[in-house]
Amino acid sequence: MAALDQTVVATALPRVTAELGGLTSYTWLAIAYLLTATAFTPLYGRLSDHFGRRAPYLVALTIFVIGSAAATGARTMGELIGARAFQGLGAAGLLTLAVAVIGDELSPRERARYQGLFGGIFALASLLGPPLGGLLTDYAGWRWVFAINLPLGIVTAALLWRALPDARALSARVDYVGGLLLVASVSCLLLGVVWGGVERPWGSPMIVVLLGGGVALGMAFIVYERSVAAPVLPLRLFRDRTFALSCGAGFCVGACMFAAIYFVPLFRQVAQHAGAAQAGQSLLSLTVGLVLGAALSGRLISRTGQLRPFPIAGTALMTVGFVLLHGVTAGTSAGVLAADLGLLGLGIGLVMQVLVLAVQNSVARPDLGAATSAAGFFRSIGGTLGTSALGAVLLNRLLAQVPSASSLTLRPGPGATATLPDAAIGPFVAAMHDVFLVGALLAGVAFVLTLALPARHLAEPGETAGSDRQDTRRESRHSGRIDETLDRHITNS
Repeated sequence: MAALDQTVVATALPRVTAELGGLTSYTWLAIAYLLTATAFTPLYGRLSDHFGRRAPYLVALTIFVIGSAAATGARTMGELIGARAFQGLGAAGLLTLAVAVIGDELSPRERARYQGLFGGIFALASLLGPPLGGLLTDYAGWRWVFAINLPLGIVTAALLWRALPDARALSARVDYVGGLLLVASVSCLLLGVVWGGVERPWGSPMIVVLLGGGVALGMAFIVYERSVAAPVLPLRLFRDRTFALSCGAGFCVGACMFAAIYFVPLFRQVAQHAGAAQAGQSLLSLTVGLVLGAALSGRLISRTGQLRPFPIAGTALMTVGFVLLHGVTAGTSAGVLAADLGLLGLGIGLVMQVLVLAVQNSVARPDLGAATSAAGFFRSIGGTLGTSALGAVLLNRLLAQVPSASSLTLRPGPGATATLPDAAIGPFVAAMHDVFLVGALLAGVAFVLTLALPARHLAEPGETAGSDRQDTRRESRHSGRIDETLDRHITNS
């Protein structure tokens, strides 16, 4: 549900903005959810290290469902944006803790296969979001995009209550102050990026205060985290080369994935006059490629124990995919676009979950929740800031040539499409070329970072420890595994 809601609104946004507001609100509806889902991710990781996984998971699910209900009944753009932000507050826990549970229960080699399955499900949900959102928007109304979460949430809560172990805490404290500083810093930076050049000039006092305040709060967060016994984001983890490079590459991958998910459907609707459902269906090849890449990498890593080749190959394919997208025009056929997106999806699938696996394999057991959430945080903040920055690129380039483009119009009827005047299509396509070019540059940066990853061999299930478990029930299930020190020695060497 959490992955689906990252993208299910993508094809509904033109209809929503036409009913409740103009194009300048487009980016906010896309990022309100991502903002809170990003900023609160590290805090959930530490909460779960302290309270166990089940209680924070159920709290996150409850918040998510309440936010979905509020979005369903929203009557103004402000209400909808607020509901989306509240949804994201819950989704931060849902996305993070699912991966942390895999890390709890499995050895590094076993994690690869299950991480591949998880990555496939995450990708499937993320990329089926646009076509599903398009179908619901065209045939039932955009409010059903959020209403479907209510019955799903109830069923999920019942399953989690029965199936998820209620393990004891591994960490003695929760760093609430550090979490709040991080949330404030990310929020200020994001607001500055979103409003800069659109709502206010880049040199205006508001934008300067937001960006400067975000940097100052970020520095305060770093200083504070260095003095805390159990920080929400342990800075010492960045001394590990694998952790630091994986987080950096994850940032770029997140930005690239959401650039494709949010801007390709908009391109199809505006430049090629496709309906909402057709625009969403154009991402199906991206879905197939991503699922195949995630499943293939997980299975091969489980067999060979080798991590490094997959993110290198994945980021190379991502770069090629965005270069090809940079060449699309209003007359590009659906088949050519599908092939480009399939290649891009395959690349994302090969790298996305492998980076999380690399992070989990490089940290000690007491930091597993915090490290897993850190990997998710950097991927999410890449998606959030990337969507914001690319939205600003699109709007600034387009509005400079076509000021009237600040309000999309919709043709009535079930096949409604987002439209611009014919004279504005050329400038819009040129602006989208800039968006895809930035995507190619980000993918290239990720490629360079993955080249620097150290080559590490994942231990066999019988060789590695779940390490340092304080839950005696789980310790008995994994009694054949060796201790954490030997585990770290094997994986590091």
